[in-house]
Amino acid sequence: MPPLAKSALNKALTSARTGEVRTRTWLLPNTEAKGGLALALVARGETRQALDVLRPVALGAKNTGHVAETTRIQFLEAKALADELDSEVEAVIRLLREQPRDPRLDTSLEAILALIDHRSGRCDNNCGSRCLELADAWAGRGARLAPVTATVMLAPALFQHKRSDATQRVVDAVRTASELGFLPFVQPWLRALTDQADEIAQVGGYRILGDLVSVDPTGWIPKLPHIKLDELTPDGLDDLVAAIERRANRETPRVLEELPEVDFGSLRQRLAQRHATRYFVRTLGSLELRKGGWKGSPLRMRRRRTRALLGLLAAHATSPVSRDMVLDVLWPESDPAAAVNNLNQTLFQLRREIDPHYRNGRSPEYIISTSDWLELNPALIRMDWVEILRHAALLSEGDRAGGDFARFVSEVAEGEFLIDARYEDWASSHRQRVHEALREAILPVAQDITQAAQDRVRLARAAISIDPYDELAHVALARALSDSGRRTAALALLRDFARRLADEFDETPSPAFESASVQLGNGQSLLDSDRTNTKTS
Repeated sequence: MPPLAKSALNKALTSARTGEVRTRTWLLPNTEAKGGLALALVARGETRQALDVLRPVALGAKNTGHVAETTRIQFLEAKALADELDSEVEAVIRLLREQPRDPRLDTSLEAILALIDHRSGRCDNNCGSRCLELADAWAGRGARLAPVTATVMLAPALFQHKRSDATQRVVDAVRTASELGFLPFVQPWLRALTDQADEIAQVGGYRILGDLVSVDPTGWIPKLPHIKLDELTPDGLDDLVAAIERRANRETPRVLEELPEVDFGSLRQRLAQRHATRYFVRTLGSLELRKGGWKGSPLRMRRRRTRALLGLLAAHATSPVSRDMVLDVLWPESDPAAAVNNLNQTLFQLRREIDPHYRNGRSPEYIISTSDWLELNPALIRMDWVEILRHAALLSEGDRAGGDFARFVSEVAEGEFLIDARYEDWASSHRQRVHEALREAILPVAQDITQAAQDRVRLARAAISIDPYDELAHVALARALSDSGRRTAALALLRDFARRLADEFDETPSPAFESASVQLGNGQSLLDSDRTNTKTS
C-alpha cells in the first residue's frame, strides 16, 4: 500500500509483479501477492487484468483462510467495476457464504454484497444500512480505510435512495482518503459520483474538488461547468486551481472558458499557452511557417503584408521590434492614423493565419503585442536561424557535438536568409547581420578536422546555401569532400567557384582559396590551367 498511498502507481505495479513472481512456490504468500497485484491494476484502471489475476484464487477450492476471503471480496469489487454481474459473481458469493468469515472483513464484504444487490434490483430503502453501521462501528475503533472504501463504494446507491446523509458521508470519506493518501485506491469508485459533483461541492467546497481533480482529472474537470461555483466560499480555491493546472490536458482550456473569468481566467490563459500547438518559422530559403515541426505542414499566407510582417518579426526574433519601426518599414508613405490601422489589421490577420480561432485574451499568444512593440512568442514559435545559434552555443570547444549539429543545420538551412525580401531596403542590414552570425556559428565546425568528414560536408554545404559566394565555406567543403575520399568532386568544386567569380564579378579568388587549391592539387594550383585556357581564348 505505501506506493499507492503516494500515487506512485507504476512503482506499485512493478513491486506487486515482482512479489507475485518471487512467491510462486508458496501458496499463502503468493495469494496475498496476487491480491496486491490486483489492487495496483485496479488503481491503474486495468480492471480486467486484475480479474484475470484473481480468478484462479477466487473460484478455486484451495483453503487459504482469510486470504481467500480477501481475494474473493476483491474479485467481486473488480467485477462490479467492470459491470459484470454474471454467474462468476454468484459462484464467488456462494463460496464466501460457505467459508468461515473474518470479522475484520465484514465491512468490505457487506459493502460489495449491498452494491451487488442494489445493481441487481434486490434492495429496498434500507439498502446499505447494515454496511454503514459496520463502517461506523469500525471507524469508532480507529479503522479508517475499510469505512472509507465502503462508503465510496456504496455512495451511488445512497444517492439513488436519497439518503439525507449521503453527501456528507462522501465528503468525509474523500477527506479521510486524501489525508491518508488513499485517494488513488478509491478513485475507480469515485468516478461513479461525477453526476453528483454539484451536491458534493456545495458541502465539501473547492478543497474537495481539488482532491477529486487531483486523483481523476478526466472524470472531474469536465464536470466543473455544471457546478454552481459562485455559491461556494473562496476557501480552497487555490487548491482547486493548482490541481487543475497540475493535471490539465489539451481540452482543459475549453472547459475553463465556461468558468468564472475572475477565478479561472489567468489559469486558462496559462494552460492555453502550455498546450498550444508549436510553430516553426523557416527563414533560410523561402519564408515558411510550419505547424508542429520543421517538416510540418506549411501555412499558406496569401497576403503580401502578412508575410512581410512575419519576415520583419523573424528578423527581430531575438528582441522585440518597435511599432514605429514596423510602421516605417511597411507603410512608410501612409499617414500615421492609416498606418496604425493597417498594422492592427495585418497583425490580426497574421494571428488568424496562425490560429484560425484566435480570440484576444483567450487564445495562445503567438505574437506578443504591447502599445510600443511586437514580438513572436519564443515559447510557442521557434526560428530556424535562432535555433542554429542556440545549438552552436551549446557546443563546447573540447567536445563539439558535431554530428547532431550538422544534421540539424542541414535540415533547416535551405537558402539565404529571407531570400524573398532580398530586394527590400529594410531587409538588407538584417540579412547581412544574420548571415554573419550564422557563418560564425557554422563555419568553425565545418573547418574542424576532428569532426567526421560527412558532418563537415553537411555544414559546409549549409554555409554555402546561406551565402553562395563564401570562399572559406567552399574551401571547407572541398577539404571535407577530399577527406571523405571524393577528391575529384573537391577539385571540381574549387574550379567551378573560381570560374563563377571570374564570370559574374570579374574577380580572382583570395590567397586562402589559392592555398587550398595548391594543397588539394598536390602542390600545383588547380586554377593555373583555367587561367591558361582563359588567356588562350
